[in-house]
Amino acid sequence: MAETQPPHNWEVGQYVWYRFKGFPWWPGKIVDANDKTLQPPILPEVFKQKPKGEGGKLILSMGDYRYLWRTGADLCAFKEKYSVHSKICMKKKQGREGVVDTLQDLDWQSNPDYLPPSEQGSEEEKEMESDKEGGDKKQTKKTRGKKEKTEEGGEEKSTQKKKERVSKKEKKTNGGEEEEDKGEKEKKKRASKKKKK
Repeated sequence: MAETQPPHNWEVGQYVWYRFKGFPWWPGKIVDANDKTLQPPILPEVFKQKPKGEGGKLILSMGDYRYLWRTGADLCAFKEKYSVHSKICMKKKQGREGVVDTLQDLDWQSNPDYLPPSEQGSEEEKEMESDKEGGDKKQTKKTRGKKEKTEEGGEEKSTQKKKERVSKKEKKTNGGEEEEDKGEKEKKKRASKKKKK
């Protein structure tokens, strides 16, 4: 069942959770559409997306820092709904960054997820370092971006497939050399069958 929000007077500068249908709630900040000093600047196409009628609020999405319009039904107060929405949002890297940035902007130091600005960089460095250390060890599959790590060695299957496609194209364009490649393939097949026996 859809969660309904009580009527609220949303003000510029207020931190909120916003949503799109089918996506988790995300942290954002209500901004003034007429403020020419906003960074990043508002692109003209954002104004074309403004909903008709009153009630549309311009939101700076935290973590990915883009602008979008949302109405009151798709907004809720950041602090009031933090425990409900933060767990799901923080599963994604950009969501985690957005939540941490919002906590810093609010200076909500009593929150367990709060990281002082100096520690946020070191947290990211630790994450990158742990990724480097696991390079030769067995890797887990990552399905985002259609990239999967192989069992050992860390070479990406997508890169390996690209190399195979390129070599196939080269064989087709080389004409006469293709016959020699077929003979080599047969030799390799026979050799692998002998090893299996």
